[in-house]
Formats: sequence, structure tokens, C-alpha cells
Amino acid sequence: MTVIVILLIVGGLGYFGWEVWRTVSSIWRSIARFLDSLGKSADRMARIEAPILPAPAAETPRQTRARIALERDCRRHERLTRTIERWDHIYHG
Repeated sequence: MTVIVILLIVGGLGYFGWEVWRTVSSIWRSIARFLDSLGKSADRMARIEAPILPAPAAETPRQTRARIALERDCRRHERLTRTIERWDHIYHG
């Protein structure tokens, strides 16, 4: 009877030791995988370059609007001049 009890205790301790080993090795592998993925992420982040920042605008929005308005006025003036010249040839020609 005592031999059976001793064998059961030794078997139980062996099984407990085996389960502890499996748990610890599983946790160790999980930590190793996590650290490996962390290293890969750090490598990817290290390869990222900062975007090139655009230079500040040479003119303010107000100046841009004024320039566009002036160009539109010049084009209107040119069109009106061409129209007047064309009519001048038609009616006085």
C-alpha cells in the first residue's frame, strides 16, 4: 500500500513538474515571439522617412487673389480691344 502511495505521489509530482515546464516554456516562447515582432516593428519604423515639408507660399492668399483679378482684368481688356478693332474694320472699313 505504501509503495502505491509513494508511486502516486511521485507520479503526481512528475506530472506537476511536466505541466509547470510546459507552461513556462509556452510563456517563454510567447515572450520571444513578442520581442521578435517588436524588433521587426522597430526596424520598419526606422526605415520610415519624414515627409518633405513644402516651402511657405511666396505670396499671401490676398496677394494671390489680387494677382488673379488683375490677370482677369487684363484679359478682359485684351478681348474688348480685339472686339473694338474687329468692329472698327467692319463699320469703318
